[in-house]
Amino acid sequence: MKSITPLLLALGLLLAPPAAARDYDPVLPKSAPVAFGEAWTVGVAIPQDEIATDVEIGRVASDSMGGGGLLGGLIIAAQDNKGKVMRSNASQRAEAAVRPLREVLQNVDIRALAQMTTIAAFNTQNVEPTLTAERFLGANKGVSAGAVTYTYSLSPDFTQIRISADIALSWSDASKPALEQRVTSIVQLKKRSYEPRINVRSWSADDGELAKVALDAGFKRLETLIPQIAAMNRQQFDQATSKKQAKAFLAGFYGPELFRDDLGPTIWTDEGAIALQSK
Repeated sequence: MKSITPLLLALGLLLAPPAAARDYDPVLPKSAPVAFGEAWTVGVAIPQDEIATDVEIGRVASDSMGGGGLLGGLIIAAQDNKGKVMRSNASQRAEAAVRPLREVLQNVDIRALAQMTTIAAFNTQNVEPTLTAERFLGANKGVSAGAVTYTYSLSPDFTQIRISADIALSWSDASKPALEQRVTSIVQLKKRSYEPRINVRSWSADDGELAKVALDAGFKRLETLIPQIAAMNRQQFDQATSKKQAKAFLAGFYGPELFRDDLGPTIWTDEGAIALQSK
């Protein structure tokens, strides 16, 4: 066993970029665009009580490294264990670093921001809290119903505050939503550091003034992004995301441009629509 230890250590130095985690499977628009209004009833879910953190740990190696057989299996098992330890350590460091920001954001009413954003985006006062999108849509079959699940987090380097809205729309008795999309509104620091703790200090300074402005701005942009995404029919979506369409990098993501507003472009990625602004 000792003879393969140097090999394991050598492989441990080969940190490759992480594979994209595809936990998002959109139900794309069909033919006609969706227009919101008072006929809609919408549920709002927020499955968290504080801003979340995210960590990125490179893959030590792919399953193909080390070949097959016992040796390959031992190498991969060691790599998997090392990855778990690294993710756990990185998560603990992130949780410790973000504590000052969480403290200054305790008085921010995220649920009120989400409520106001949803009312404006759907152009209806028929908005109410719900535990899950599935529960709300299940209780409102046969009508124009929507559910938005909001999450908010820091990027792994703490330079960005990301607010995501997972949108599910239904207007029939179908067992699945007629449209599901994810829209993420990102606000990044204008003055960014390579040191995550410095970025947390920037967000947290003056009782979290910059972070609070970013949350307001991030939710505010969703008021226009959500109806813009819903208004795209399938032909428009296919054209905007075709292989011929020019692609761009945005906030660490890469994809074709869906549309553009005064704050900049919105691109399409494996994680849904992404929009960026700086504060």
